[in-house]
This record gives sequence, C-alpha cells and structure tokens, in this order.
Amino acid sequence: MIVVGIIAALVGGLTCKAIARSNKPPRVLAGIVLALGILMTVLAMGKPAPTDPRGPEVSNIDAMNKAVTPTWVNLTNAFIGFLGVMVGAGMGKEHAGGAKITP
Repeated sequence: MIVVGIIAALVGGLTCKAIARSNKPPRVLAGIVLALGILMTVLAMGKPAPTDPRGPEVSNIDAMNKAVTPTWVNLTNAFIGFLGVMVGAGMGKEHAGGAKITP
C-alpha cells in the first residue's frame, strides 16, 4: 500500500501542477492530503484493537471489518502523500542537461 500511495501522490502532484501551471495549487493539495491523513490517523486511534483470537467461524469480510491499521502506518501514509505531491509537482522543472520536461 505504501508503494501505491507514493505513485498516486507523485502522479497527483504532477497532474495538479500541469493543470494549475503555478506552484500554489499543488501546495494546497499537499496540505489537504496531509490534513486529511492526520485526521484519519486521529480517528483510527480511537478504534479499539480486537483482543479476542479469531475463530474458524469468522469470515474474511468480518475479520477485515474488525482489522485495525497501526497508527504509524496511517501517519506514514499522510507524510508520504504530502511529500509525494510536493515532489510530483516539482517534476516539470528543468533538470540537469537543460531539458525541460513539460506534461
């Protein structure tokens, strides 16, 4: 999931920069991604972890509904999304060699 998050954030930042043609909208998008990621982390922290062992009668769907993502994963995803959007938005700048990449 972390690799998918990195790719999605990079593409999102690149797309936002291509559409907006300025630096402010990608920064706003990065801020929104970070804020929502932190909000999701805080909301997930209130969910109690299951304490009883999973029995054979529990279906996979029930087990997934009761699963709790670790706090560090949620927080890491928020910062990866923020940094990915910022880096993705910077991909259209001039690189070494003087060639400008335009979307």
